[in-house]
Amino acid sequence: MPEPSYGLIVEGIYDEGVFRELVRRIVSPQVRVRVRVCGGAPQLMKHFPGYLRDLEHAMQGKPVDKAVVVRDWRGSDRAALEQRMAQRVHGQPFAFPRGVHFCAVQ
Repeated sequence: MPEPSYGLIVEGIYDEGVFRELVRRIVSPQVRVRVRVCGGAPQLMKHFPGYLRDLEHAMQGKPVDKAVVVRDWRGSDRAALEQRMAQRVHGQPFAFPRGVHFCAVQ
């Protein structure tokens, strides 16, 4: 069975390398990772739903196994930010077998 695939939606170019490597260290060096870079927090919030749709076809026309949206967080309520991201796509079905995860990181 092939390694699972992950789709990452991140703010910037530096996030791409960091989170790609983090997933490889956590899951497996052979894990397949597709990354979409948004160009900052406002752009991520505006465009991540479309990038999620793109990741539904990122593996030779098939979805990645799990999608993760990662946004920088500064403030007092990380869970509220993650909830706000989840609400942007609430009720929209996605084809990721392992779902979508929203993660605010400091």
